[in-house]
Amino acid sequence: MHATTSSRPAPAPDRLLAAAIAVCGFLAVVDLSSWFEVPMGGALRPLALLLITLHAWRRPSLDADRRRWVLAALGTSVIGECLLAFPSALVPALCVFSLAQGCYLRAMVGRRLALAPIGPVHLVHAAAVAWALSLWSVKPASHFVPVMVFMGLLGLVSTQADTWWWRVRGTAEAAVARRAAVGALLWMLADLIWTFALLVAWIPEAPTIVSTLYLFAQWSLASMIGSRDNAGLAVVAPGCAPAGRL
Repeated sequence: MHATTSSRPAPAPDRLLAAAIAVCGFLAVVDLSSWFEVPMGGALRPLALLLITLHAWRRPSLDADRRRWVLAALGTSVIGECLLAFPSALVPALCVFSLAQGCYLRAMVGRRLALAPIGPVHLVHAAAVAWALSLWSVKPASHFVPVMVFMGLLGLVSTQADTWWWRVRGTAEAAVARRAAVGALLWMLADLIWTFALLVAWIPEAPTIVSTLYLFAQWSLASMIGSRDNAGLAVVAPGCAPAGRL
């Protein structure tokens, strides 16, 4: 009796991943050396977010409308990160990030907001946004108003993500909704930590902590698009609506 061997071909190397590792290695060497006077740290967040955008763009999805809005949110976030490199462009950057939050909200709920009974989690979101805005209220209106709009949208995105997860729990779409809820929560946590560090008391390594939470939040929100094998997405028969779709 002869042993059978699998004829399944070996997976092709991921060229995007290889290129990303090479670029990250180059930036790390440049940042630690004295080749350039300009520090490379400011470019890391936009480049990391661009990598997440490219990764999301390559992922197939059973929901083309959600895919478009998630990619739009990631693209506007990249623009916002580039604007943050200029201290005088804080207000335009906040406006761009507010637009990104609107895109994420549209990706989650479609053409209408999802309503659910107000629970403890929603109250915690509202309290967190109110606390952050109370700290920013001492700033001039030119800064406070964009922050208020952004934090309000971020709280709405987080609330809607939790509502979405609650409504589709136990269905194939629950995994996708969970990623959105985790991403929105981490983004809010990152902004709360940064607000505390700027306006109350500085936290050691705050930029590193905030950047880590923020990038993981964007990764989680980008995962709403789906996965290569469409794991976590419901298989929809022709003429049928997706299960649990808001």
